Amino acid sequence: MKIVLCIMLFILLLVLLLSGDIEKNPGPSSLYSSDKSTVSSVSDLSFDEFKHCLSKFISFVHLIVQSLEPKLDLINVELQHLDILCFTETWLKPDVLENDVLLDNFVKPFRHDRVDRMGGGVAVYVKSCLSAKRRCDLEVNGVESVWLELKLKQNRPFLLGTFYRPPNSPQHLLNLIEHSFDLASDTGIETIVIVGDFNDDQMNPRQSKMKEIFTRYGMTQFVEEPTNFCENSASIIDLVLSNKLNVVDLVHVGQPFLPANIRFHSPVYGILKFQKSSNTCFKRKIWLYDRGDYDLFRRMLSDVNWNDFIESSNNVDVLVERFSELLIDFASKAIPNKNITVRKTDPPWMNNYIRRTIRKRNRIYKKAKKANSPENWLQFRRSRNKTVNVIRNEKTKFYDKLIGKLRTTMSSTKIWWNLAYRITNLKSRDMNIPPINLNSSIIEDDKQKTEAFNDYFASQSNIDDSNKLLPRDDTLQIDD
Repeated sequence: MKIVLCIMLFILLLVLLLSGDIEKNPGPSSLYSSDKSTVSSVSDLSFDEFKHCLSKFISFVHLIVQSLEPKLDLINVELQHLDILCFTETWLKPDVLENDVLLDNFVKPFRHDRVDRMGGGVAVYVKSCLSAKRRCDLEVNGVESVWLELKLKQNRPFLLGTFYRPPNSPQHLLNLIEHSFDLASDTGIETIVIVGDFNDDQMNPRQSKMKEIFTRYGMTQFVEEPTNFCENSASIIDLVLSNKLNVVDLVHVGQPFLPANIRFHSPVYGILKFQKSSNTCFKRKIWLYDRGDYDLFRRMLSDVNWNDFIESSNNVDVLVERFSELLIDFASKAIPNKNITVRKTDPPWMNNYIRRTIRKRNRIYKKAKKANSPENWLQFRRSRNKTVNVIRNEKTKFYDKLIGKLRTTMSSTKIWWNLAYRITNLKSRDMNIPPINLNSSIIEDDKQKTEAFNDYFASQSNIDDSNKLLPRDDTLQIDD
């Protein structure tokens, strides 16, 4: 009888497996398993497309940071390659100085701080190469939001709104948000993009007041994967909206890089189909002068027959070119040198060790997404926390090294002050010239900016003599 029962149970299991109603290895229940996938469904191909578009189009991210100031180092490393950074739950107060929350290569943040109680707050950072202005006339009292108007070369301006709606907010707050939407619609600016934490779960099939507002103003919601993860649930509360379907592209939920134990928020990235000027990285040859063999350098210069060298050509330009080539050739043999890649957007403490650590964390994250097991997610959290520590430690080591140089240097006053500026951040590293509005046209390209400045300063030395008479020859007296 027992044998027959075992055979029947075995047959029943086979039927269940073949019917597809049960997974072969379902694994333990966790917050990473639900009716809908709790990780981004964007393919690797789409993410590669996103990275490819970064140099061509405007990119943005929205992230719930839950205290911005202590996490600036991580943000500086992880999000420097993006153009617009939208943060909610900044937890900033008005007494926090702007200089204390600056990011390299970005203008001062556009902030909306909560003043009456803890938490909340909105901040938006815009790359210094973009033209943006605050639209306070669209911000309704009682709503935590920041509205910006951005003007781009060869594109019409567009509005970008960033909102934070606290959980369990009263009903009248929705009316205020709707009023803000209405003000933006009445500006006459065709394209409106809105991001933020609305605390309205889009995975919930019920029709909410928030969804009705989106529909009323013709807004399309682009985020389709969970962005907020709790102990046993996931939700889509970080939203990307626009009234133009063809403007927003490649929206995807990225990996969480901020430290968190169980509850965490994932960044939401996207591309705006507005072209921008490309300021790519470049190669530079650097010389390690402190390791140079200058006796060898002097011997090579002494061995040259300079008389024959000078008589080799009557053209001074040719001689200068040959001398430069000879000098650089000797220097290359006597002074160690190497080619480096200069990335203008990287913070000063960024190095290859940090890049390798980030790449390793990214590989572990992809593996965790694919396996979707508690063990893999635990490994990812450990790797993420290690990356956080590496970034902070490398920054500390970088500035400790500068302080050591400042204490021991016997160099010139200029070098001393340069070190002091770098340590105290009194002098911004952002050397980018902001966009120039020339004859109602926005200039973003560095070369075009240079030509515009050159034309302007050259024109200052031009003398308008179009209505002036030349002096008569008979009035001139020339002494023999």
